[in-house]
Amino acid sequence: MLEAAEARRGEATPAARLEALGRAYVGLSLERPAHFKIMFRPELVRLDRFPGAAACADSSFEQLRLTVSELVEAGLGKPEETDALVALCWSVAHGLAGLLLDGPLHHQLGVAGAQALIAPVMASFRLMAEARMAQARGGAAQRSGKH
Repeated sequence: MLEAAEARRGEATPAARLEALGRAYVGLSLERPAHFKIMFRPELVRLDRFPGAAACADSSFEQLRLTVSELVEAGLGKPEETDALVALCWSVAHGLAGLLLDGPLHHQLGVAGAQALIAPVMASFRLMAEARMAQARGGAAQRSGKH
């Protein structure tokens, strides 16, 4: 799933790729909840014993970092804020996954409702990023005297 999101790199904006990565991340968590849960339980599984799984996790994180770096270049934030923005983006997707798997949303929505929630939440996150970038471009245009 994350590979499909990465395949869109040449055809989509960084914000659209961020949305696709978030959808893939949360979707995968719902499709393979045991895999998802165990990835974040080092007391149960040491990823250093599973180089393939560690490589997959590293690749996924690198896709997120690259996409966020492109968003920063487009005005989402300052270069020194990149790590914080990566953490924010991962937190949104991971938090949604957790709420849909084990949290109150799981009990309130059921499986079908959980699946239906992924797209609008990730689209809203993309729209917030795009609005922030548009605001930054508008401010830069005003500072340079261009309207």
